Amino acid sequence: MAVVFLLLIVLAQGAFFLVARSSASAAAGAAARRAALPGADIALETERLAGDVRATVPGASEVVALVGIDAGIVETTVRFRWAPPGPDLAPIVVSVASHAPQVVPP
Repeated sequence: MAVVFLLLIVLAQGAFFLVARSSASAAAGAAARRAALPGADIALETERLAGDVRATVPGASEVVALVGIDAGIVETTVRFRWAPPGPDLAPIVVSVASHAPQVVPP
């Protein structure tokens, strides 16, 4: 019975992990698209990305967000420690990256 209970915990934490990673990926993609627009403030987008991850990913802590432009490509990376609901069996660090081409006015 204990083995079944532990398997259910691992299964539930795996499902929550997929939701947390998907939410962080969506936030990183949105930040990349916003930062790709002409006149975008990179520092503001970096702060906004970290705030979005804190707001949308339950259990996220130690959030580090990076937004940069290199050769016309906007790169966003967010890394955070995620504490799953229930027992924290092992430290989980999630890292998500996204890219978007920089928008150039005609």
